[in-house]
Order: sequence, then C-alpha cells, then structure tokens
Amino acid sequence: MQKFWRIGLGWLGGLVVSGLGLAAAPLSYYLGEGGDYDERVPTPAAYFGFEVGEWHLRPDQIEQYLRAVAVAAPDRAKFEVFGHTHEQRALVHLIVAAPERMKNLEAVRAQHLALSDSQRSKRIDLRAMPAVVNLGYSIHGNEASGANAAVVAAYWLVASESDAAQAARRDLVVLIDPMFNPDGIARFAQWANGHRGQNVVADANHREHREPWPSGRTNHYWFDLNRDWFALVHPESQARAVRFQQWKPNIMNDHHEMGTDKTYFFQPGEPSRNNPTTPARVFELQARLAEFHAEALDKIGAFYYTEEGYDDFFVGKGSVYPDLNGGLGILYEQASARGHVQETDFGDLTFAFSIRNQVTTSLSTLAAGVAMRGDLLAHQREFYQSAESFARAQAVGGWVFDPTDDPARAWELRSLLAQHGIEVRGVARNITVDDREFAQGESWVVPAGQAQARLIAELFTRRTDFEDTAFYDISAWSVPMAFNLPHAEIAWSAWDARGGVAGDVVALGEHPRGTLQGDRTAVISYVLGANSADLPRALGRLGRAKVVAQVTTKAFGAVPAGGSELVTFDVGSIVIPVGRQPQNAATIEAVIEEILANDAVAVVALNRGLSPQGPDLGSPSWTTVKAGRVAVLVGGGLSAYDAGEIWHTLDVRWQMPVVLLEGDDITRADLMRYDAIVLVDGTYAEISEKAVIALKTWTEAGGTLIAFDRAAQWAAEKLGVKIVMAPAKEVSAKGEVESEKTWERLPFGEGENIERAKKIPGTIFGAEVDLTHPLAYGMAMDLVPLFRSSTRVLMPSKSPYATPLVYASEPLLAGYAPAEEVTRLAGKAAAVVESLGKGRVVAMVDNPVFRGYWFGSMRLLGNAIFFGPAMKPASASEEAQEEAHD
Repeated sequence: MQKFWRIGLGWLGGLVVSGLGLAAAPLSYYLGEGGDYDERVPTPAAYFGFEVGEWHLRPDQIEQYLRAVAVAAPDRAKFEVFGHTHEQRALVHLIVAAPERMKNLEAVRAQHLALSDSQRSKRIDLRAMPAVVNLGYSIHGNEASGANAAVVAAYWLVASESDAAQAARRDLVVLIDPMFNPDGIARFAQWANGHRGQNVVADANHREHREPWPSGRTNHYWFDLNRDWFALVHPESQARAVRFQQWKPNIMNDHHEMGTDKTYFFQPGEPSRNNPTTPARVFELQARLAEFHAEALDKIGAFYYTEEGYDDFFVGKGSVYPDLNGGLGILYEQASARGHVQETDFGDLTFAFSIRNQVTTSLSTLAAGVAMRGDLLAHQREFYQSAESFARAQAVGGWVFDPTDDPARAWELRSLLAQHGIEVRGVARNITVDDREFAQGESWVVPAGQAQARLIAELFTRRTDFEDTAFYDISAWSVPMAFNLPHAEIAWSAWDARGGVAGDVVALGEHPRGTLQGDRTAVISYVLGANSADLPRALGRLGRAKVVAQVTTKAFGAVPAGGSELVTFDVGSIVIPVGRQPQNAATIEAVIEEILANDAVAVVALNRGLSPQGPDLGSPSWTTVKAGRVAVLVGGGLSAYDAGEIWHTLDVRWQMPVVLLEGDDITRADLMRYDAIVLVDGTYAEISEKAVIALKTWTEAGGTLIAFDRAAQWAAEKLGVKIVMAPAKEVSAKGEVESEKTWERLPFGEGENIERAKKIPGTIFGAEVDLTHPLAYGMAMDLVPLFRSSTRVLMPSKSPYATPLVYASEPLLAGYAPAEEVTRLAGKAAAVVESLGKGRVVAMVDNPVFRGYWFGSMRLLGNAIFFGPAMKPASASEEAQEEAHD
C-alpha cells in the first residue's frame, strides 16, 4: 500500500525579506495547505537540501530531480531525453498520466496523432481520449521563475492525491518541458547564485540584477529561441519540433518573465493583432482557459491582465506556432525579480513570489485541460478536417520550386518543411508558370491542400495589409523569400486536385554531396561552381589547408579532363591551380575529397590551361581568394542577436573558426591575422581612439571591414570612409530638407501605437543585384529579398561601380512599413563597397543572415569575407595601369 504525507500550513501571502536574508518558502507557499501526497516521491526540498526559490536551480539539478520523480513513481511518470543543446545539455520531458495510460503510452500517442489525419479521425471516439498538455518553461534563460516552477508543478502532478491531480492524470497526458533553453538557464543561474550573499540585496543597482553582455536570455549562440519555432536553426528547436509533431499537444504553455514593476500576463493577447490565419475557435478557447487562470490567481490575491501589450501574431513564437498546428499556444509573463529579490513600487518582489504565480497558472492550465478536454480534442480534429477547404478559400493550389541552381539551399528548405510535417511532391509533368518552366524530375511542389494547410499559408505569406501596425515582433517572415529559390505560386483554379501538377511524394534524403566531372589523373586545376550555398564552407576548408584559390571575375568555358563537352563557369567560380602549387598537390586532393563528401558543390577537373571560351586558366583576371580568417566584434553596446547570427553562420553552417573580439582587445590583438573583421549593429561609444586607429590601419593595409547598420555610420564618421546615410527626411531638388509642420497635436493614449507605426518592425524589401560584382557572386537571381528592421538608409556610392545592391523602385515585398519609408528606400543603396587604402569597407544596413535562416542573402556575408580583394574599384591605380601596359 502506498503511504501519503500531508503538507503543513505555510505562507499564503507575500514573503518577508529580513536583514538576515530571504525567508525560505515551504512547499505549501506554492501549493496551499493540506493535501495528501505519495511519500514515494521526494519533495524538492528533500532532494535539493533547500526550498525552491532560495537558490536558482541549475539545469542539471532540474534534470536530476525529474529523473528521481520518474524513478520513484514509474506507474505515473516517465522521464525522457529528446535532444541536446549546443553545450550538450539534455532536453528533457517528464511525461505524466494515469497508470493505465502509462502502460500503453505509445498507443495513446498514436491515437492522439490520428486526430491530425482528416480521414482516420472520423472514426475516433473522443469520449475516452485524454487531451495532451505540454507545460513549457523559460525559453529565455534569465526568465527563471518558469524553470523553477516546473519542479513544483511536477511534484504536485505526480505525488498529489487530490481530486484535481487525479483528474489531471486520468484525463490528460502531460508533457513537462522544464527548460526550453538549458544553456541560457545555466548561464543565468551561475550569475544570480554567484552574486547572492547571505543577506540578499533588493537594490536594482546590485550586480546580481545587472547581467553582463550578452545575458542569460539567449542560447549558446546568443539567439532568442522564442523566435526559432519555425526557422528551426538550433538543435533545441529542431528536437522540440520533432517532439511537437510526435504529440501535437492540445495546449502548449510558454512561461516567460517581464519587467519587475509589472504584474502577471496571460493570453488572450491584443485582439487587433491576432494572426489572421489562426481559426477564431482558438481565441474562443483561449478566453475560456483564461477564466481558470483568473480564478486561481484571484484565490491567492495575485494581480494580472490580459488582451494588452502582447500579441498572437508572429508564427515563430511558442505561443503562436501551436495555434497553427491544431492546438492552443498560451503565453504567460511574470514580473521578474531578475535574481533573488528586487525592489518595486509595491515593495520587494521575491523570486519565490514569481515562482508561485507560474505554479498557480500551470495547475490552472491542467484544471482547464480536464474541463475542456472534449472541446480541445474536437477542435484539433476539426482543424485538420477543414484544412483543404481552408486552402481552397485562399485560392492558392500550391507552390512550385526549381532547385537546380542551388541543390544545397533547396535541401535546406525541404528539410525545414519536413520538420514541420509539410509534404513535398515532385511535379508530375513539365509546367510553365509566370513564364518560367519547371521541369519534371527536377522541380517540386508544395500542395496547399494538405494537413498543414494553415501553417503553410503562414510560412509562405506575403501579407502587406494589416489591421494593426503596432507589432510586438516582426511583420514578415516569408520562407520562399528567405531562401530565394526560383519559385511560383499556382492558383487553385489552375491546380488539378486529381494530381495533374503534383506527382509522388519526394523523400528528403541526406544533405546532397558534391559532384565531380573530369578525370583526376592528370589534373592541373579544379574549378568549383559559383552558385552553391555550401561554397563558403568549401572555401573555408581550402583556406585552413593553406591551399591558394582564385575567384573568376569573368565567365569562361572549359572541357573537363577526359571529356568532350564544354562546361561554362559563371563569375564567382573558384579556380584551384594545382599545377602552380605542386608542394600542396596531396593536400589539394584531400580537400577536394572532403568537399565532395560534405559540400553540395560542383567540382570540375581540368587538364588544359587553354580555355575554348573566355579567359584561360592563367588569366590575370582571376583574383586570389582570402583564407577566411574572421574576427567579429562583440561586447557591451553591440547587438548580441546580430553577433550571434554572424557567429553561428560562420561556425556552424560554414564550419569556420571565428575569433570573438572584445572592443578593448583591438589594440592588443595582431589584426593582421584576420582577413575580415565584422562590425555588427550597435553603439561603438566604448571603442577608444587607439582602437579606431588600429582598425583604420588594418583596413588600409588590405583588410575587409564589414559593417552593418549603425556600425556603417560609425565607420564613416570614425574611419573617414565615404559612406553616406540618407537624411531622416527627404531632401528637395534644391538640396533643402522639405518643410513640414513643426508641431502637431496627437492623442496621448495612442502615443505608443502611433510611434510603433512609424517604424519598420521587421519587413522584407527587394533589392536589385549587380550579379557581376564580387559581393553578389553566386547569386543567380537579380532581385534578392532582404530583411530590414531599421529606418536607416544608405546613399549610393559616388562611384558608379561601388553599389552592388540597390532597392527596387517598388521595394516592399512583404510586411509592414510606413508609406513614406517605402518611398524613401526606393532607389537607395542596400550595400556599398568603399575603398580605404588597399582595403575596403562593405557597408549594409540589413543583416543578410537574419535569425540564421535567411539563405537567400547569406552569400553576401561569405563573399565579403573571401572576395574582398576582387572588389577593387574600376578606376585602377597608376601603378596598376602601368603594369597593364608593360
């Protein structure tokens, strides 16, 4: 027989902070007085040796406690590791249900998943099915009340013998995900615990409450994982997406923190900023669920609010993604102590107090899940049964893609779609759409009328009209634009529902490998094709092996060794002259093998130096490629997000070592070790004059300085580079700023929304590309979508050859921007390359690797790093002119 014990009466109100330290919160502070508990399950205090809230729990402590709970009560709980972070911390679930369901957990999961199948779900009896609830916490590592609350919620759910707990185990399968972001939680826990004294300090100026750059919010690469739910750039998100598609939870909690002086928020969010693709039923169910939270928080005297501030719009957030997968995503925001205790206008806010609210709404979520079980399951079934009718109403039959220009980029897109359960099919016959032919056997389509119809509609949206323009996050995220593969939209009226366009399902397969043409027995040169997204990774391999390569600045044609047919090579192709570096011949062969095995790059072996078409292999038109030694400036005042996106792209995608250089280290480092230095967006006020001189000297000696947004403006001011930012207001033909009213009266209550509407919140604009410029080598399409979240604008260079990207005359492609900003951007520079001595500065406002998935413009970064010397101005120096005439 199981034994039970009873929690004693504890505090039900706020905790007292004394001069001797923070009073510990017993379990009853979180769970209320009384109640029987299974004594097999250790309490958190018994396991840790201190009460929850006294210290910030580390990821390893949370993981081990949940393991112990599962070991103690295997009939009720199961512990699973479903992935690992960049730093190899475990991503874990504690799965809790009644014993009879735990015995047949896989069958329960399979039956639940069948609700997402419009045909199979018709035969399912919902009356005996459990709903699935996923309690998820702390995707931002320094919003730690959620992760600590997960421990208390897990204890209650597994150990409590209350009617509410038994009902939750009986009617639900609960997945407790205690920490979405273990790496960030570890970083913050170390900081907060490391600055906690025996006498806790509530003063906001105390170092405990002032984390250093980049803070514990983000993951290992400084990404906000709550913006990665659909991009799936990181292993945390990839593993969670697999798990999500395996279970398709009916409710997905997403517990966060906000400003210290606020109270507690839970959804519904701002009604005017709901995602228009989300079914209205979602918001009705959210409103019903909110009643359970309100009642539970009222009982403990907690203050809260809904339908204000936060929205339900961006599909890449954890509170929206489930809405487009047949469930409910629910955002929770708790006022943060950002440590152990912090002063507020209403007294000291303790860590334990913030945990209690998160525990309370976790338990009220379970109560709602029990009460709403039938409606949640019925909604999930109807969501997928109505998928095709939804797609038909959108008037789009599907999207067709041509992957032939870049198999690597195409594979990345297909991989992303596969992770979201989106079906891809081959084209059944050659078709022509918008004057472009898509060939059978090469092209593929994404049918709109499939189970994931609503998610596809959002991932592929080009929305430009909005009810509310005060966005909490970005306003556009079009996946086809992000990848910028040749594609077209097929109208439903032209789509043959019987399969006239869509052929068989196309399996994803492994990442494509390189291809080889030509006999390698007597090779004098290898040529790498220009177009692959993997080319920067291949160039990095060559650079690290100290193999000299050259980039072609003119197109040419050659016959592969042992072959007979001419192969043409675009500008930006890479020539590896084996015959000019015989001492490296064995190394070259080894690197070519590595490229063929890992990089989807077309490799051609040549045994003649004479080209039948265009320049010969020994042409002076070729320019030596840099080795790819990169430093990225990081630290206070700079954007950790942008720095992390650059770091991740170089380190993970292209497997290039990256030096993260603090501003103060510029004067101490030997900058000549680096081919390129990246300045991310931010303020550079802390950079000393000595460091400025060092950067300028390095650039003038031949380095490539890559500067984004405010860094470009700083470089212009401090280094004397001829980069010009457009004025905030348009200038008249006379060179004067157009006059405007100097004063206007606007309603104070609408001020926040009015000011937000003046900004570019994250929008996609089209830029016309000079494909002959080295910055654009390998970019086959002459219009590239760029992601922009700034109103700063670059003016074109005075040199007619130094502006490789210019915004189109009608630049807005997707998302929101004020009309005057769209007009101001038209015809302005998207990228400028200016000389500084023997070096150059590549300036852009837009981050070409936005959030790590913007593959369509990613090559701009790689080209800037490797092809800097090829960007010399068209007006050659006197020495070069003399040399050319000798």
